[in-house]
Amino acid sequence: MTDLQRDLRPISGPLRFGGVDLELRAADADRDRAAAVLGGALATGRLTSAEHAERLDAVYAAKTMGDLAPLVRDLPAEDAGDA
Repeated sequence: MTDLQRDLRPISGPLRFGGVDLELRAADADRDRAAAVLGGALATGRLTSAEHAERLDAVYAAKTMGDLAPLVRDLPAEDAGDA
């Protein structure tokens, strides 16, 4: 099996990122944690105010963990504690 064939195989089981099932419905607490990461990133200059506002709108519109993941994936989680 080539690498391309391996990459194109159907995925069995839940899609996962960082040990979290991406198809799982997001809870309010999950959205609040993501918002805290964004707030920390804004406070430390990792996001502009426009980027923060855009991502924050998307966080509160997120339905699944898969919707939340790309919004904070490029930000360090420890920024949430700095806010």
